Amino acid sequence: MSRLLLSVLLLLAILGTSGDVVSAAKFGPASFAFNLTITQRDTAVQQETPCYWTTCHDDPSQWVINNTNCVWDVDETTLLQGSRGDLDPYTTAVGSVCAIADGLYNSFGDDPHVLGVLLWATSSDLVVSLTASAGNPDNQASLAPVWDPSVRMYRYHWCAPNGVDPPGPYPSVPDSNGGWGYRDDLSLSVTNPTKNKVRNISGWLGVGAGTYTTIDCPRTWLP
Repeated sequence: MSRLLLSVLLLLAILGTSGDVVSAAKFGPASFAFNLTITQRDTAVQQETPCYWTTCHDDPSQWVINNTNCVWDVDETTLLQGSRGDLDPYTTAVGSVCAIADGLYNSFGDDPHVLGVLLWATSSDLVVSLTASAGNPDNQASLAPVWDPSVRMYRYHWCAPNGVDPPGPYPSVPDSNGGWGYRDDLSLSVTNPTKNKVRNISGWLGVGAGTYTTIDCPRTWLP
């Protein structure tokens, strides 16, 4: 064992660092994965609580409550970040988010949920696919690579309102104090179909308000 590696192992032991980090330090960049989640949640689902901005703003017993792990109130956001990493031959990285679609908008009246994907890679060979559950009629999309000479990488980018909110009646949402809506599960897969490792992949998958700026999605206004 070299003196340098011994020093690194000793330092990691002192800091209480796990053996997984030792492996990463020894063998180089980690595999690409959506390994960081950023969320913003509101307790009340404002668009389904008509009195929220008037008589019941301070009375949670009258609110429709979001106890799911999905965005529901239109001010909410889930963003998954894939930090820079490599994708081995014939392997796939997957990320998923979800939203509750109820056909309504918040009291400001301008913000349907927006779904966005932004990936950067050194290869145009990746197969990048987005799939939604049955609640979303636009249930599959494939992202084509576009060469960006300013960064000398391929850009995979897609944005859209979260489908078209289906017509009611809507199913009730459990444990929500009377709320309703369809749950839409949205999954992104990034596949390397080649025999060569694809290096330096990074990107975002998001649904909700944060996609406007983080993933460079245009704001979508009501008709």
